[in-house]
Parts: sequence; C-alpha cells; structure tokens
Amino acid sequence: MKMRFTACLLFFVAVIIVSCKKEMSTPDAQPPVVTVPTASANGDQFVGWRQGLPEAYDTLFKVSYDVNKRIKSVENTTYGSIYNATYDGAGNLTVFTQIHKGVLALTVNFKYNADNLLEEFDPPMYSGSKSRYTYQYTNGILSRKTYYTVTNQKYPTTLNIWRYYTYEATNGNITSRKEYDSENKLVGETTFTYTNDKNIFRSLCMFNFINDLGLYDVASVEKFFNKNLIATETVNGVQRKFSYTYNENKQLTGLVVSYPGAIRTRTWFY
Repeated sequence: MKMRFTACLLFFVAVIIVSCKKEMSTPDAQPPVVTVPTASANGDQFVGWRQGLPEAYDTLFKVSYDVNKRIKSVENTTYGSIYNATYDGAGNLTVFTQIHKGVLALTVNFKYNADNLLEEFDPPMYSGSKSRYTYQYTNGILSRKTYYTVTNQKYPTTLNIWRYYTYEATNGNITSRKEYDSENKLVGETTFTYTNDKNIFRSLCMFNFINDLGLYDVASVEKFFNKNLIATETVNGVQRKFSYTYNENKQLTGLVVSYPGAIRTRTWFY
C-alpha cells in the first residue's frame, strides 16, 4: 500500500497535497501542535482529526461520544458547523442534524428495515431540490442502491430514478460497484481491495452522506457496509491507493490517499 517514488520521478513531478476542501499543503511540511479534546476512550475511539498538513490551511474536526460510546456529535471547528446524531434502541442512527453557526441548517431521517439494515434516507440537495436513496439487500448483504432526484423541473416535487448501483461483496467487504443510469446503461465501474485491519470509520459513515466531513474516500454511506479498511479503489481504470499509519497503541493516526496528480492526507487524535 505504501508509495514508492524513484529519485527521477521526484525530480520531474511535483506532487500536489490535497485535503478535502482545502488544497494548499506541501509534502514536507511538519504538522503543528494541535489542541484537541482529551478522552478516556480506548481502542479506535478517536477524539478528532485534521485534513491536510498545516493547520492554518486546513480543517480541524472534534468528536464527542455518548454514554454508550456512540458518536454523539462531530464539530467542524474551522467553519462553525456541528453535526449531531440521535440513535434508536438498536443503535441505528435515525436522526441527523447540522447546526451551522448556531442555526439549524439540516435535518435528515434514516429509515431501517426489520433486520436493522438501512432502507432509505431523503437528504435535501444544496439547490433546494429533494432527493432520495434506497437500499436493497440479498441475504443481508447490500446488493443495490438507487438514487432518486427531480429530473423534470416542470414537476419539482416528483422524484425519478437518476442512477442506481449494484454491488458484489466478498468476506464482508464490497469488492465491485457498477453504476447505471435511468435507462439501464452502464456508466461506471469501481473495484476495491482491502487490508486486514478493522474499518474504524463505520461510525462516521452516516454522518458523511453529503461529504461535509471530507472523508468520502473512507467514510461514505456505502463504506458503512465494509468490515475492513480499503487498500485500493479503481474507478474506471484509475487507481487510488490507501496508506495507513499507526501509533504504538495500534491506533490509526494517519491516512494518505494517493492517485494520479494528488495526495489527500488525514491525521487522527486520541
């Protein structure tokens, strides 16, 4: 998983360090001292993360937990947004809210089937239009996701299929995703490989359904269904590689996602 660069390549190619919403880091910049909350949490219960390298150029997030060690809220301290979660008795995230600079900006409800598998959620789009995602399963394993949105402005309240995705999974991980348009035409294909390490980002996936946390590469709703961490992701023939670093307590502290022309970095705190 780790990148290897020859001296010749380093001489001729400038690697751009990219964070999710900021793109101004340099490869050899040293991470500054960052003040994050302390917690008595153990294992993979991180208390915050930073996108990119120099703090001045990037985004810092802080995480808090409830008494059941579930993520209660995520705060974007750079842009003033707080993302809150409400859970049902089975531990499913049922209500998500975003508070931006003290004002309620977004509420999304998640629905589950009798087996406590995600069935539907209806996130509003930034344009104000409605949208809907539905999920189907085969023997308890995700097999299809369907995306509905407004496709005819003459009928602004009518949702139609825009895209749907089919999945194949092996050993608890999605290994293939195919994307189709509303006319059943294949428009994209993605394959995945995995490490042997536990997917510690599952608890963040439902918070990141519109990528406000900038973690779509490792924590999107569909990645909630994965048991392990992604090693490679190949989208229409273009591959991304994922490299992870750990501290002496075997806690994940760093992530580098590399693909042609860019590198994305994350740093986690405990």
